Amino acid sequence: MTIAQRVCILCVIAAQGTCRLLQHTDLSDRDPATRTIFVHNFSNETFQPDVQAEITDWLKKELSRRDNFKVVSNREDARIWVYGEVVVFSKEGRMYDNFRNPTRYEMLTTVHIKMRENPARSTGGPLLDKSGEVTQTIQFSEKEGYKEPEFQARQRMLRILASKISDALESEYLEWHP
Repeated sequence: MTIAQRVCILCVIAAQGTCRLLQHTDLSDRDPATRTIFVHNFSNETFQPDVQAEITDWLKKELSRRDNFKVVSNREDARIWVYGEVVVFSKEGRMYDNFRNPTRYEMLTTVHIKMRENPARSTGGPLLDKSGEVTQTIQFSEKEGYKEPEFQARQRMLRILASKISDALESEYLEWHP
């Protein structure tokens, strides 16, 4: 095998892996009446201010972007309700300079989510009532390598977390309504 052939094979393998990462669930063939969702304001059990409002906003944006669920503004109009609670938010130093000052940080967030069916809109089948936890961790530095401010890193982490929550909601929906 020549070097060109090996490079070509590696490119194909990398392209397949990238395509798998970019795949998402398509629920457009499901009944639109069962795909209405209301996202309740998340609660916050940590000492980090406003993280619950930010993750709620990011989740609504992600659900609207994917267009698998129709996000409604009235709770009673939705077939599915989503609740969330930020249970862990931490920022710890991971790399230090010679004076023991952190130069690289790790940020960790865990969100407990609950997905319930609106009993008033139930069709008589089994009610949807699932819960679980989603965790995301990132590293950032304001001093070395790719410099990223803490606010920008926090927004990046919450955006990824919202994407993971959306993935979890879609898979739970498919289990409940195949």
